[in-house]
Amino acid sequence: MVIGKRHALLWGPFFVFIVAFVLHVNQMYVMFAALSLLAPVSYLLGRRKLANIQVARHGKSIMTAGERGTVMMTVRNTGNLRQFFLAVKDRLSDGLESPEDASVMLPDLLPGGEQRLQYSLLARRRGVHQVGPPRLEGSDYLGLYLFTRQVGEPAELLVYPRAIPVPNLWPRSLHGRTPHKTSRRQIGPSPEYYGIRDYLPGDDPRRVDWKTTARRGKLMVVETEQSEAIECVVLLDLQGEAHAGHGDASTIEYAATLAASLSAEALSRGCDVGMIAHARDSYGVLMSSHPKQQILLLEALARVTADGEEGLHSVLAQHLKELTPGCTVAVISPSTDPEAVAVAARLRALGHPVAWFALAAHTFEPGPRTDGAGHGNTVARLAAQGARVTSIHGDAPLEASLWRGGSHGRRQ
Repeated sequence: MVIGKRHALLWGPFFVFIVAFVLHVNQMYVMFAALSLLAPVSYLLGRRKLANIQVARHGKSIMTAGERGTVMMTVRNTGNLRQFFLAVKDRLSDGLESPEDASVMLPDLLPGGEQRLQYSLLARRRGVHQVGPPRLEGSDYLGLYLFTRQVGEPAELLVYPRAIPVPNLWPRSLHGRTPHKTSRRQIGPSPEYYGIRDYLPGDDPRRVDWKTTARRGKLMVVETEQSEAIECVVLLDLQGEAHAGHGDASTIEYAATLAASLSAEALSRGCDVGMIAHARDSYGVLMSSHPKQQILLLEALARVTADGEEGLHSVLAQHLKELTPGCTVAVISPSTDPEAVAVAARLRALGHPVAWFALAAHTFEPGPRTDGAGHGNTVARLAAQGARVTSIHGDAPLEASLWRGGSHGRRQ
């Protein structure tokens, strides 16, 4: 339709000129001049149309993956002319979606007036995203030309990974106790009954259960629940060459969601939780059970990128001092490198209970699965080191891998 208008304004004056020249009608020369100036004048006025339009954006600066929100825009006309049929459109980075394509229409805006518009926004994936800058779109008064103008600066939107409900996958402490919420640390036995276990050298003889010992024919002791806040650390592998997949179905996205879920579960039990995550930048968080600790962990996990050059073994060596004696460690890694097994062996040798979440990288890449054997061998070798291993597959939701009971190795 626009092309038809342009052709009409191009050939119409030419036709009028031919008629005026043949018939020698002066009025038609005037008509020819008016028609010839119509398109240029409309173009010049249209170029000024967006100059006096201002846009201010109002919206959340922090969201959670999967959350829907609303972005408000205030559009103000500071000029002296009434404006019609304007469009305001935001640029969204990958990982953000809008059913309205982040675009809103403004049919009429009076001189000196302002209007509030809005569009819905879905934060599909965690990360540091860019919203904007807003772009104005409008045509000249004849609808012949489309003009655009960028207004303002882009804004940063931080999207946290979504913490999903998970079973208690943290390994038990060296004393066989699982993390639980407590008000303070205590030393010595407590009256809370935990269970019966085999006698170990160094156990208090007063804790021997003689009835059970006589029935089973070996020394058995009563174990009571120690009131302690177990310290937990998430060790996140960010070596770039180990990760696979793209977008939502990638090992780094599964890893970030899993780390957020494990830390939330441990914090809910009153544990001190920290994180070791090192790539080109360091995203580590020191151990704490402070109420704001989950926010610190989520912010770090929103920013992590799989662009590290060092392997997990090297990263662990640099951050060993951050591991307190006997703290439990949850390792999240897609690596099948022999060094991964060395990491598990070193942690176990230092007395750290280990839960290893092995991301099966070959299930995150399209095409034939050629590396399944390597993943299976790594899982078996990690379990042989005493780690409790859970395989995470990219061809299924994360929840399925965590709740299906597919763990390997002993429960520590």
